Amino acid sequence: MQRVSAAAPLFDCVLIRYDSNADGVLSGSNEIIGYRYNGTLQAIEFKSWSTAATQQSERCINTGTAWEAITNNGFTLVTNLSFKISPSTGASTQGQRQVTITIDGRSRQNQALDMQLQREVRLRNDEY
Repeated sequence: MQRVSAAAPLFDCVLIRYDSNADGVLSGSNEIIGYRYNGTLQAIEFKSWSTAATQQSERCINTGTAWEAITNNGFTLVTNLSFKISPSTGASTQGQRQVTITIDGRSRQNQALDMQLQREVRLRNDEY
């Protein structure tokens, strides 16, 4: 994750690795991915990597294969995407964290039409 502000634990990029086919190996572009906010395009971007080592070395910067805008459809402007990491609460929280994902956006055609979506996602592992 790339830190947006030193004062708050907010990030504008998240890197994800998961074993989607349950073969015990992290490999391939559907298992090693990332999402980030591009303020210039006002869009959310997606990228996949073939190896975890490549993802680790490139992280959220513009190197290697280009990031692909997935929300730049001509109808919507994404004005913010942030990820906030916080400890989970509850009876069984050891080794688990929570990520709050916030997306702000508005219509290109009607500037008065805007929306904020916020979701809390509990992570099962603690490695980052």
